[in-house]
Amino acid sequence: MKKIGFTLIEMIAVILIMALMTLIVLPTIMNQIQSQKQNISNTALQLIYSANELYLREKEHDYPMYEGATYCVSLESLVNDGKLKSPVEDLKTGKQITLNQIVKTEVNAYGDGEYSLVAPTECKIVYPEIPEDPRDDETLYVEAALYGADPVLKDGLIPVKISSTGIVRRADLNKRWYSYSNREWANAVILKDDTRVYSPGDVIAEENIEAYFVWIPKYKYQLWDLGNYDSLTSNDTSKVHTISIKFGLENTVDSKSGECTTPKTAGESGNCKVGDYMTHPAFIAFNSNGLWIGKFETGYDGAKTIAEAEVNESVTGNIIVKPGVYSWRGISVGNAFKTSYDYMRNLESHMMKNTEWGAVTYLSHSRYGTNKEVSSNDSSYITGYAGTENLYNTNLGYLASTTGNITGIYDMNRGASEYVMGYTTGTSIGEGGNSAITNLYNDFFTNTNWNKYYDTYSSTATTNYNNRILGDATGEMGPFLSSTASWYNDLAKFVNANVPWFDRGGNLNSTPTGAGIFFFNGHAGNGASGLSFRIVLTPTI
Repeated sequence: MKKIGFTLIEMIAVILIMALMTLIVLPTIMNQIQSQKQNISNTALQLIYSANELYLREKEHDYPMYEGATYCVSLESLVNDGKLKSPVEDLKTGKQITLNQIVKTEVNAYGDGEYSLVAPTECKIVYPEIPEDPRDDETLYVEAALYGADPVLKDGLIPVKISSTGIVRRADLNKRWYSYSNREWANAVILKDDTRVYSPGDVIAEENIEAYFVWIPKYKYQLWDLGNYDSLTSNDTSKVHTISIKFGLENTVDSKSGECTTPKTAGESGNCKVGDYMTHPAFIAFNSNGLWIGKFETGYDGAKTIAEAEVNESVTGNIIVKPGVYSWRGISVGNAFKTSYDYMRNLESHMMKNTEWGAVTYLSHSRYGTNKEVSSNDSSYITGYAGTENLYNTNLGYLASTTGNITGIYDMNRGASEYVMGYTTGTSIGEGGNSAITNLYNDFFTNTNWNKYYDTYSSTATTNYNNRILGDATGEMGPFLSSTASWYNDLAKFVNANVPWFDRGGNLNSTPTGAGIFFFNGHAGNGASGLSFRIVLTPTI
């Protein structure tokens, strides 16, 4: 009898053979499909990244490119500038790519790179150390990225390099002794015994240092918020971002290049709009290339206890700006101003202004600084600490610096609050303010020659944020809710009739969550146990 079809055993055998072939072949096929998807995905990522890189190179002044660096793209910038359509989808997963998630790591000197997606919290920009340029021995070191806003040294300012452990050596001006592109800010000291001569590389003993200062180069910054807030509404933590900064000596003027003049308050005329670059006003008053800022809160020399450093008097001989000393507190605005003003007249010394505090704050929150809230000084009014026991020259101590390393400025979060020269004209200036200063300088508030030493505001309420000065780190930190800023929820109370003088940073009586480099509040101007001050030098060439 002729057999038709397959027996059950034969069918099972065929099925087993087919299954076996499938097991052998299918992974290869799937791997090829997945590989193609991955190749397509990597190609897409590379194209998007390359477009972004071209975009950044168009703005090279603000985003210099260095070999050996890891970058995160800014898809938001590409979308906003019409160079990329939104939403952006990952061809591998079909999901929308979250902004700022594509990372390129260069793998060789030819610019070849690997592209990947990471979580936003893992997306970091890592800039390699810039090699020193070969220079003639007679040529002073300058940093190209500063475009002429390099440190001005004269009349007793000694340039120094500080090791990570705090050893201070005289800097060699012919070699790189600062690099803002690597978050290494320039430092200088004033000596107690200025007859001592130090050659480059010599160690300067701590006992012979009277004051440390840090250079803030002149810059313009990109406006993100004009700060027009006149009420408490809400907080918006998405406002926190890397502040875009361009160094240079030229003042921005009314132009067609995305730059603007400086309107003082929201009500004044001006051509500034979000996205423009504006010269920071702190550099305008003194027509300087930058500012030498006290590296620490001003201390009271010789004080061995908290109480001994609480002195309401003007004695320049007691000024000390060093780590590990007691902050000079309990001093009125008037005496703090006179002490600062009389300190180094040849270097245009003065008490820090509110806009100058803002200039340090914005540079700190750029790619040239720590780019985050600095840690608080919780010691008992001792300068240069992070927390209660981490001194400035330790790994944890660096967190309280504006650079995240030892080259930055300290004590800008808690420690003592700091009076700054910024007040409201809408009231009597109060004890220690107008009366104390005019007793020292009768024409202080009426003679225009004195205007450069203080910032004035028109305000009668704690929520008049639209009376800010652009750049002072007040109104631009909005919107606000319950007198807290959108930036790190730092306390945000404007000066008013009852408390006409600004104080910044917060002190040990401030809640840790409310204190910070963006903290601002009003105070009467009298000597208070929790308030200190900071000295600024503005030498000109």
